[in-house]
Amino acid sequence: WRPVFAPLEPQKGWISRLQNVTARVYSQGRQDSVLALIFDSIGVTNCFAVEFGFDSPTYEGGSGSNTLFLHRAGGFQTLLLDGEFSNASINLHAHFLYANNVAELFHRYGVPQEPDFVSCDMDSHDAFVLRAILKAGFRPRVITAEYNL
Repeated sequence: WRPVFAPLEPQKGWISRLQNVTARVYSQGRQDSVLALIFDSIGVTNCFAVEFGFDSPTYEGGSGSNTLFLHRAGGFQTLLLDGEFSNASINLHAHFLYANNVAELFHRYGVPQEPDFVSCDMDSHDAFVLRAILKAGFRPRVITAEYNL
């Protein structure tokens, strides 16, 4: 991982700085900059990220990837899952995710027990899938989940 922001005092004050992060690189919102600040502050363990609800057959399409910045700037290995699209060149696989199959898919694709990042954006049963991931013993260090009002 190559830090994007200037180093902070030894992990002090980084949470309060999250509210000031406004830059967007690839993501739909400001997730790129928020994730860079978090990982600059807490470090990384295995540079592995999972994104499900990926809504495009390529990194460049869709509403904006939450893992592309980590992949390109931080060297993260990514697993991308979507109900419709697949593309082996970016490790994107077509699967509908449910609480009863997500752990098996994580095992099938070699997700470490403690991935650095998991991004969940399915616009439906996200909480149930995340609960199943945790119940299966996976412990992502950072999780994002989108919700719709």
